[in-house]
Amino acid sequence: MEDEEAAAVLRTVGRQIKMWREAAGLKQAEFGSAIGYGEEMVSSVERARRIPKPDFLDKADEVLGACGKISAMKEDVEKARYPK
Repeated sequence: MEDEEAAAVLRTVGRQIKMWREAAGLKQAEFGSAIGYGEEMVSSVERARRIPKPDFLDKADEVLGACGKISAMKEDVEKARYPK
């Protein structure tokens, strides 16, 4: 995966998490607390400044009731984390 492609993946993941969070009516701080992360981490993931760990994605999926849709992004995020 090239750097530009990895960045696009992370932006997409961040946008999806933000959409799910907002649909659930949660502020970043509330969501972070619910999944065991700080507001700054949530903000950084949503803005594609930090790469979410698999645990972050799994907990987000569970708290937001995404039925596996967020967890399913783990493979793509992992590829973005460790590009060729």
